[in-house]
Amino acid sequence: MSEHNEIERKWIARKGYSFYRFIERVVPFEITQYYTKIDEESEVRMRRVLHDGEEEYIKTEKFGKGISRPETNIPITKEEFDSVGEGIVGKLIKKHRYKFIARDRIHTIEVDDYSMPFFGNLVAIEVEFNDNDIMEDIQRFDINEQLNLKPSVLSEFMDVTDDKRFKNKYIALHGFDLDTLLITGK
Repeated sequence: MSEHNEIERKWIARKGYSFYRFIERVVPFEITQYYTKIDEESEVRMRRVLHDGEEEYIKTEKFGKGISRPETNIPITKEEFDSVGEGIVGKLIKKHRYKFIARDRIHTIEVDDYSMPFFGNLVAIEVEFNDNDIMEDIQRFDINEQLNLKPSVLSEFMDVTDDKRFKNKYIALHGFDLDTLLITGK
């Protein structure tokens, strides 16, 4: 079991942006996850991660809101993951995750590709920070610079760290329509 404070920022790639040049030689993590509890103050997620032929099963409990919140990860068995049945809250989420080392050589950038009908055409970029990072540095973290992108693509990403509609628990409950969100902001 591991307990830590999750400190994370999240961006989405605007429609049509291609990460192919980043992911063409990277083996993705295939993630299948569902929730057994979702409310305003907490969530419980069950996750299967398949990477390079190895499977890992994890139960995660998260508490609170915002850029920093307590998180507990507990290893579980395949049988525990498969046994929930009727206890699933919302939809099953499947995504491919690609991991890269940021240009600063300190942080890891995770690109999640949700290419499923229920989720629309969402590509999310997450960076987890550690307790040693200063909040001011976290707020200034420039995803474009860390991906080594030219200034011309600065508008390709939208910071959605504080937007609940881009949290996995919200997506599990309500789905996702990128076109509507980008046009209407709702």
